[in-house]
Amino acid sequence: MEDSPSKEASIARTPEEFALSRVREIDVSGILFYVTTTDCLERIFKHGIVSENHAKKMGMPYEMRWKDHSNPDYVYIGINKVDKRAKFGDLEKFAIQISHPKDAERIVVLILDDKLGENSEKSEWESERLVRDRISPQYIIGIAVGGSMEPAIYDYLPQRETITSLTSDKLLIDGLKDSVLQIMEDSFGNNTESFLPIYGFKGNLLWPAEMNYKGIAHFAS
Repeated sequence: MEDSPSKEASIARTPEEFALSRVREIDVSGILFYVTTTDCLERIFKHGIVSENHAKKMGMPYEMRWKDHSNPDYVYIGINKVDKRAKFGDLEKFAIQISHPKDAERIVVLILDDKLGENSEKSEWESERLVRDRISPQYIIGIAVGGSMEPAIYDYLPQRETITSLTSDKLLIDGLKDSVLQIMEDSFGNNTESFLPIYGFKGNLLWPAEMNYKGIAHFAS
């Protein structure tokens, strides 16, 4: 089921105005998300997030990220802060845990509409849900970017405790923000209602304005 444009969407006239109307808190429990990389964004904006088998039917490339327990008929999405283990207490740790070390400089996390939960199925893991075949682009409501140039990130998978933050490299984060914004401009053109707010993994807003997570909580209330 596709979501119809909201009243707020009809009022917005520029990409910045529309993206700002979609800002919400993301560093909170229950947020649905999907981890990918910048090179996949254009395809996702056009076709949505697809399962392995759906990608094969469409003749599209596919890169598996949930390697240990992937059913090719489903898209696996994460749920922020529901796993009681300390290692998965925030979005950035979860994101890097299911990413490849080679992705360190191009990680993006798609923030998904809460309504998607109604069309998802339970997983054996508390911190994930399953969606059959495809997630429409309509359900993508924001993008978070992160990464690190620190050599320690390449040791993360076998030695996860070596990573304490993926947001320490401001130059890299700014570059990722600019890259995502350019991809949105190339993909959406004059369709201003498709533009999405861009966040850091800690929940701070990076575009269309800069705002820390405390400001977002007040703004979105």
